[in-house]
Amino acid sequence: MGVPNEIRRVLLRQAGVISRAQALAGGLTPRQLDRLLADGSWVRVHPAVYRLHAVVPTVEADVRSAALWLGGSAVLTGLGAAWWWGCLPEAPSRWTFSRSTAGCPPRSTRVAVDRAFVDRRVALELDGHAYHSGPDAHRADVRRANDVMAAGWTVRRFTWSDLLTDPDGFIATVRDVLAI
Repeated sequence: MGVPNEIRRVLLRQAGVISRAQALAGGLTPRQLDRLLADGSWVRVHPAVYRLHAVVPTVEADVRSAALWLGGSAVLTGLGAAWWWGCLPEAPSRWTFSRSTAGCPPRSTRVAVDRAFVDRRVALELDGHAYHSGPDAHRADVRRANDVMAAGWTVRRFTWSDLLTDPDGFIATVRDVLAI
């Protein structure tokens, strides 16, 4: 199946990743997109974000796919942004994005979470040992979760091990809490 030139340009510009919206805007039909996924030409890396199967995953592709997943208002911040602009020699182990605050909790309760589904008021936290061990980190995590829940959000917490050892269970839980 031929892929329109506009889609080829997007894939080249974005390290081999593309969002569903971009693919459809570039001329693919939903059926053609489904065929590319079914035959393995494209691989789903996030909901509605895909990578060419023939492209080796890179840090750039990971960052771009995360930004596409988060939506147009997502901006890479912190050490990740410093690395992106060549100010740091090595990519950080954790990426931070900022988004538009429309629909977010009031400023007094706005806190950072690993992934927020603003329209559904659902926050996901991935707790790895490196960043979440010790009494101070635990106390900060509990306070943050309480602040987000007090603002009317649902919070689901996972360990990094949950994600690595049971990715299907993780995805099923996320789909369940988002009712998708």
